[in-house]
Amino acid sequence: FPVTIAYFSPMQQALNPGDRIEFTVGFDSFIDASQGEVIINVDPTGTVNERNKDNNIVKYTMYVTK
Repeated sequence: FPVTIAYFSPMQQALNPGDRIEFTVGFDSFIDASQGEVIINVDPTGTVNERNKDNNIVKYTMYVTK
């Protein structure tokens, strides 16, 4: 942090309601006592045909303490 890095995974299989896929993200290093925002967008191009797109983006603030 603070660094802007984008990661794009290959297309995943379709999920049914209640299904999930878990990813693990790792970081090589952090700046001491910093914070940054992680944004995950599961359908950035809007290609998935779905009734509710309100849950496609999540933002999370991460805090690094020493």
